[in-house]
Amino acid sequence: MTDKNLKQYNKFAKRFTSLHSNLDKLTNKYYYPRFKNHLNHKKILDLGCGEAKDLKYFLKNGAEVYGIDASEEMVTLAKNNLPESKIKLGYFEKIPFTDSFFDVIASKYSLQSSKDIDSIYKEVNRTLKKDGLFIFLVVHPIRQFMEKKKEKKDYFKKEDVNSILFGGKLTVKEPTHTLLEYLSPYFLKHFEIIDYDEKYDPSNAEKINGDKYPAFMIIKARKK
Repeated sequence: MTDKNLKQYNKFAKRFTSLHSNLDKLTNKYYYPRFKNHLNHKKILDLGCGEAKDLKYFLKNGAEVYGIDASEEMVTLAKNNLPESKIKLGYFEKIPFTDSFFDVIASKYSLQSSKDIDSIYKEVNRTLKKDGLFIFLVVHPIRQFMEKKKEKKDYFKKEDVNSILFGGKLTVKEPTHTLLEYLSPYFLKHFEIIDYDEKYDPSNAEKINGDKYPAFMIIKARKK
């Protein structure tokens, strides 16, 4: 991911936090249940922890929580909201923790911000314990395809698109991805998929030309 895209949340961290707290009930309905029975006395890392909303949930359910985010403003908000947690400024492609440290690694609406998904998978594989869980929610590739908003769209061409969030109240720029990038040979070699889901989110998706399409997908995997 380019530095410009990495730092964009610095410009609207507080506004994003305010909107996020009110409009993500649907994603949490499908995201949080994937962690059931996997949090108590476990070390969990949140990639793209934002203002620490998810870390609070993990902590409440018995986990030892850690977080990283590429936005200085988001890290400041997270530390203010959850001062007892271990939150660092960092990049998913270079996770600032030691090998085989975590029982669970989580991420919500963050991995798609990187242009190189496999580089993240390698770091998750390095820092996750054997049989550890990797649970992530990302913008669906079909949604990103629709966000190209032009005739003769090329699904396979990687390009930045404007992703409209919260019913048009906020826009972020993100690189597009294919499903194969998320289900890459490296990922399938090192992780076993144990759960998958894809859903429409009315707060984080547009209806283009009357079409309805998935806004996000969730993958729950176990490190081999």
